[in-house]
Amino acid sequence: MAYSSPRLEIVCIIFFVTCSIFISLPLSESTYFEFKTFSQDTKNIAYSGDAAPSYGVIELNQIDYKMRVGHAKYADPVQIWDRKSRRLADFTTHFTFVMDTLGRSSGYGDAFSFFLAPVGFQIPPNSAGEFLGLFNTTNNDSPQNQMIVFEFDSVINSQDPPYEHAGINLNSNKSVNNTAWNASFHSGH
Repeated sequence: MAYSSPRLEIVCIIFFVTCSIFISLPLSESTYFEFKTFSQDTKNIAYSGDAAPSYGVIELNQIDYKMRVGHAKYADPVQIWDRKSRRLADFTTHFTFVMDTLGRSSGYGDAFSFFLAPVGFQIPPNSAGEFLGLFNTTNNDSPQNQMIVFEFDSVINSQDPPYEHAGINLNSNKSVNNTAWNASFHSGH
């Protein structure tokens, strides 16, 4: 990943204003949770890396530093398939965010993502930037990851299409499906 001008790799601040998820398995109990605001006292949210609650929202990284990663995860396991029937759960989510581009038209950070990962998943070493805080050169594209990632990508890297995009990734930082997306349209500036 080469750049001609220096810039902060992860300069964006992500604010999750609301987040709700509804998961339903056939013939079983449903899981539902909703967060309208975030604080240190918010139950069932686990912060790691640089992520922290701030004024009712979540900041995923510190804007003053390069190559930073932050995760905010639902802390309890959520069953997304039924072992007996081998049927997948219905899954619905809604979330709102602002990507603070600090008034820039480009060079404001790599990406952020919403992801489903195995219980106990931790930030891998050397996973900042194009690896979305989820992968690195050792585990990228490994079927052992068992991850689904919904990325909002604002930097064009070698594995990306030639435009900012929203993508669906399976076990890697490469989108298997994507659509054009402009991060500056979601900026707080």
